Amino acid sequence: MDYPFNLKGILYFPKQTDKLQVMPGEIKLFSNQVYIADNIKEVVPEFLMLLKGVIDCPDLPLNVSRSFLQNDGEVAKISKHITKKVADKLVSVFKNERKEYESYWDDISPFIKFGCIKDDKFYERMKDIILYKTTDGEFKTFSEIPKYDDKVYYVSDMNAQAQYVKIFKDNGIDAIILEHNIDTHFVTYLEYKEAGTKFVRIDSDVDEALKADEEGVDAEKNNKLITLFKDALGMEKLEIKAQALKTEGTPAVITINEYQRRINDMNRIYGDMFGANNEKAKETLIINTANSIIKKLTEYDDEKRNLLCRHIYDLAVLSQRKLSAAELEGFVERSVEVMDLV
Repeated sequence: MDYPFNLKGILYFPKQTDKLQVMPGEIKLFSNQVYIADNIKEVVPEFLMLLKGVIDCPDLPLNVSRSFLQNDGEVAKISKHITKKVADKLVSVFKNERKEYESYWDDISPFIKFGCIKDDKFYERMKDIILYKTTDGEFKTFSEIPKYDDKVYYVSDMNAQAQYVKIFKDNGIDAIILEHNIDTHFVTYLEYKEAGTKFVRIDSDVDEALKADEEGVDAEKNNKLITLFKDALGMEKLEIKAQALKTEGTPAVITINEYQRRINDMNRIYGDMFGANNEKAKETLIINTANSIIKKLTEYDDEKRNLLCRHIYDLAVLSQRKLSAAELEGFVERSVEVMDLV
């Protein structure tokens, strides 16, 4: 471009191979084809440092210092204009070549999301072309993604949360996939920017999403079930609920407090900087009273009933996360005992 600045350059998004972190980029700055420096954030915004490429700006003096760049008004304008050009290009590709845009969205999304978090103006330019991949493999914008009572359900690990994904799909409830580390921050940012919309991981609110009609509920029978599981598991801190879910094939599921889990995720990535004291996120065991095994549970003697309660809990945990070494050992032993019942 030659207006409002004399500037030439090429920037590109490097392909990302790691979903857990974003690899840093490298932007070389030149003045009239004379190399000045790499990655000068006063000229190129910090979040665009994740890109790679070169920029040649003859308007910049060869002998530049950080203090000069920080205090020069023209440099600030160049920085803002580069951001605008990147956003304009992405918007153009989205509008004219959406399928092409979708094909590389997984690679560029960490850059876009990081940029939105760092720069509200960049978010305003990009918000209508930020894509969200659904569990059906479709790409949708924020206005297109399904919302349920102003909630957006999401998956952070398709393999670990496969059981929850299946339950949701069986009930016609769609979810989006947010698997990158940056997404932990991005969903919080979106809730701030898109007031009234709450993002909920599918294992955090499954009881509310899939709760069946409570007409004809036998409260006394449900309380008895809760007591049976509490006695069998002996876990005082574990909250237990009994309710009918819209799926009969699953005897129980575990839900996790969304807020505490997000804090734990951030602490896991950055250390204990959010002051959660490494407290484990609250778990709730939801006993599915619509399940045939749960319905027959009271018919067994105490020993068999306790064994089945433990095994049902193991299966619920296994559907939510990996078992620890001790948990896995106990699960295998109980599995053998359960097969002896057949």
